[in-house]
Amino acid sequence: MEFPVYKRQSPELEPYLQLVAQYRLWQKLSAQLKRHLPANLAPYYRVTCIEDDALVIVAENSMVANRLKMLAPALLDTWEERPPSVRRVKVSLTPHNMPPPRRNALSLHDDARAALTRSAERLKHHPELAAILHDLAKIND
Repeated sequence: MEFPVYKRQSPELEPYLQLVAQYRLWQKLSAQLKRHLPANLAPYYRVTCIEDDALVIVAENSMVANRLKMLAPALLDTWEERPPSVRRVKVSLTPHNMPPPRRNALSLHDDARAALTRSAERLKHHPELAAILHDLAKIND
């Protein structure tokens, strides 16, 4: 199998080269921000884009978002190497993807099921309670 050989200035590569250049810019901006912002906030925010004249930073929780909003004006004053097009900082909140809910892997022992069924039979004079006990005995069947 032969792989195509592309020249550096190949038009087919242009979108990919732009993507790589943009990725490097975001990495550079993130590294610069990490030097100007408190280290304890670093895991909870990321630079996403430059929108109009604003550098957009996405925070994972409201505490970090509020702290970044308070620090943003001072950041613009002290950040010498910022791109000239950035005149303000916009902080938005996007919660980190929550883990999927845990599935209950626990099950009732057969003796417990039998005890619930016996109790339900003895409580026939309380039909609602008996029905609940029968339902509990059927969980994880």
